[in-house]
This record gives sequence, C-alpha cells and structure tokens, in this order.
Amino acid sequence: MRGWGFDVLELPVENPGDWDPRKVHDLLDEMGLKATVVAVMAPGRDLSTSDHAVVEETQEYLRKCVDAAAAVGSPVAAGPMYAPTGATPLLGSDERTERLDRVARALQPVLDDAGERGVSLAIEPLNRYETSLINTANRPSTCSTVSITRRAALRSTRSTSTSRSGISLPPSGRLDRPLPTFKHAAATVARPARDTSSGGRSRAR
Repeated sequence: MRGWGFDVLELPVENPGDWDPRKVHDLLDEMGLKATVVAVMAPGRDLSTSDHAVVEETQEYLRKCVDAAAAVGSPVAAGPMYAPTGATPLLGSDERTERLDRVARALQPVLDDAGERGVSLAIEPLNRYETSLINTANRPSTCSTVSITRRAALRSTRSTSTSRSGISLPPSGRLDRPLPTFKHAAATVARPARDTSSGGRSRAR
C-alpha cells in the first residue's frame, strides 16, 4: 500500500476486540504506514440522550477507541462521537442545544482520559441524512467544554479517498491557513455472511 502512495490506514472500531492494535501497529510499521482510529456510532451508542445507562456504555466504548488509538500509535480517535449514525430526528433550537450540552458533559471525562494517553478526539460532522445533530464544524461551537478538531473532508463511502485531518479550530470554526492533505485508505473487518441460497451456510465476504 505504501507503494501505491498511501500514508495512513483508517481503522474502524466496530466492536472492541475485532483486531489487535499492537499487532496492527507492528504490521503497519513494517509497511511504513501510519494509522488513525475511527469510532463507529452504531445504534445504542449515544451521548446526546438523557438515558444515563446508554451514555455510560457509550463513554466506555469511546474509551476503548482511545485505548486502540494509543496502542496502534494513532494521535487521534475520530468519528461522530455524539449520536448513532442514521438518527435524524427533527430538532428544535432548544432541544438541539440541550443535546449538545449533554454531549459536551459526557465527552469531558473521555477527553480527560484521551489527553492522558496523548490522543486527541476529532468530532466528525455528518450530512443531514446521517445525523440531525452536527452537520458542520461550526455547529458544536456552543459546547464550550469540547475542543473540536475538524476533519475537513467528510468520510467517503468509497474505500479510498483524499482526506484532511488534525487541525484544531478556534470556537468560530474558521481556518486561518490551508489544510494539509494525505492519502488514506479505510479498512474494515470481514465477517461471514449468511448465504440463503445454499441452505443457510456461511460464506466469506
């Protein structure tokens, strides 16, 4: 992959334990590649909810993402760390502010833990079809306790893309200099899929 011009492999933490960060670190080191880690906000992972049990479970998941980032040598753990991807409720101004405040409060202890590990958290805005909470880098500026790092290019659904990362924004969300670029590939974990055409036997995908 290095020979193809890639610099960084983006590693999603769909389920902690799917891959061994230390083994991946050693493998990427042999290949001359770096890594970033991205959180996968599946249903049930939510910091904007008033359900304290869900928030605590989500915080624990995000801490494991931070652990993975530190072990694999990634300076950043990124992703839409606020609500499940695909949740698009219609939000009024007051409710949006309330939810963002919950996110800020819930992220603070995770930020503290990440800072002790030397890992930055990058909050990823998503398009309006994937979330109704944070769609631009300006949106979370009302959360005074959260330091936002912009990922200037939203993640592509393609397997490879040119992305920008690692730039901390002031509260205004404005940049005062051009963003650097690097080539990266997004990795995923292959799992057996059910093949209904063959009597329910599993097949690799």
